[in-house]
Amino acid sequence: MEITWFSNKKSSDGVVTLTDVAMTFNSSSSLNLLDAYRVQIGLSKDAKSLLVKPLSRDAIEKGVYAEDTLFKVQTAKTYAKISNVEIMRSLNEHLSLNLDKKGKKYKVSYDEEMKSLVIDLEGGEVK
Repeated sequence: MEITWFSNKKSSDGVVTLTDVAMTFNSSSSLNLLDAYRVQIGLSKDAKSLLVKPLSRDAIEKGVYAEDTLFKVQTAKTYAKISNVEIMRSLNEHLSLNLDKKGKKYKVSYDEEMKSLVIDLEGGEVK
């Protein structure tokens, strides 16, 4: 008899939940944000990807980045969260995501070359 055993290993898929007031990254995707002092948020020119670039305190203190492009990030053991009503309202309007309190989930991956988390908007919502 052939048996397939089930695993209790947690999924390593990165997922972000976008709501009308915040973006919350699951434990897998938040690993890249644990040491971040601030982040930058950007949109690809084709509007198919949202990028979140973690920045260190040293980089911020050197004045390399414009202060108005920096966002606070809260990290915990199982998630990371960027709470900012204005940026979420702007993303919601620009991308027509129809975000609400419940939120929508999207896949996240880390791009080594850009040193950024990449939220896949083109792939649609994760169920």
